[in-house]
Amino acid sequence: KRNSNLFIMLTRTTASRINHINETCNSYSSIGKPQLFDNEWADRLKVMRDQEMTTYHSLDYLKDVLPTSCTVDSWCRQKMVEWCFRLVDSINLQRESVCIAVSYLDRFLSSDSPSAHHAIHDRDIFQLAVMACLYTAIKLNEPKLLRTDLLSGLSNG
Repeated sequence: KRNSNLFIMLTRTTASRINHINETCNSYSSIGKPQLFDNEWADRLKVMRDQEMTTYHSLDYLKDVLPTSCTVDSWCRQKMVEWCFRLVDSINLQRESVCIAVSYLDRFLSSDSPSAHHAIHDRDIFQLAVMACLYTAIKLNEPKLLRTDLLSGLSNG
């Protein structure tokens, strides 16, 4: 249910942004600036959808990992996501910041980066990656900042 609510919220947000862009373009056209026509919008949206399916596509980075005692698995990922939700709830931040952080994390771990491979095979590095993604999401999307010493203290680090 939370995923469907998040999808509905993101869809509404995207629709409102497109409406805002259309209104802005219409106001520019009334003062002599160029206006984007419907076919140009369709072309831009097609390019963005193609990028989402190719460039920004996330692979299942847990599927091909050989399990060891230090390897990250779905249970470990779930526990870290739950920790993130408890953290943002305890300091009255938006839960959406956790969703954004997990998106950052999944895209990072899906990359072919040696650092990403290292994080998948070492739970301590994985936890650090989760915390870095959460800190970045909070810093970019919240009106108040999360001090690094607070985050360090909350993570027992």
